Amino acid sequence: MMFRSNSFNINHPSLSGSLSRSKSVPDMGLASFDIRMFIRSKEVSAAEARNAADLILTKTMKDSEWPCDMKAELLDDEQKRWNDRYHNAYGIFRTIDINFTYFDDFGKEAKFFVIYYKNVPIGISMCTPKMDHVPSLLELDYFGLHCGMRNCGYLFMEYMVNKSHELGLNGRLKISPIKGTERFYINMGFAPFNTVLDNAEAKPSKSDNLLYLNPSENSKWHIINGKYKYIGC
Repeated sequence: MMFRSNSFNINHPSLSGSLSRSKSVPDMGLASFDIRMFIRSKEVSAAEARNAADLILTKTMKDSEWPCDMKAELLDDEQKRWNDRYHNAYGIFRTIDINFTYFDDFGKEAKFFVIYYKNVPIGISMCTPKMDHVPSLLELDYFGLHCGMRNCGYLFMEYMVNKSHELGLNGRLKISPIKGTERFYINMGFAPFNTVLDNAEAKPSKSDNLLYLNPSENSKWHIINGKYKYIGC
């Protein structure tokens, strides 16, 4: 049985284009330029996804460089939030790496996607199409971003929604988020999800820890030039 973790992602209103912690604080997000010029996402092989995870873990998000290295009782609130963000993101990439190492069949039924900033991998998504699910959807098994990248989460999510649309799943997504990260997904239009069906559609339930997005019925998403765009930010 593969080692499993929930999914993590962050979304902040400001942008840092750098991959160093000192330049990833909020005041570095004031530059006015279109992040889409530097961001691209694509479907990759399992081997490419593993290589991306390894690069993030060992090069661009090394545990010796990113966390605030001091006793917990000495950290202020911002530093604690930063460390939480780092450790959650690191955990996703580490989980993917562990699964590839110890389970030969890891991800054989799944699809892998990587988001790049200037050709450097900054995030990974592993997902599984659920064609027999009611409604059919794309389940995000893992969804993680480099802790130093800001304002990129919604771009990667846009890509996943459109991938679901391309697969004939109408953009629908489902995810089980890490505790404390639910706000990102809710801001993007996700709602609690359960297995109670009504007219072949699952209805939200406050008691369920799964989140569900149906962009065709959500005011935060519009189809523009044949592709879903998130307009809620």
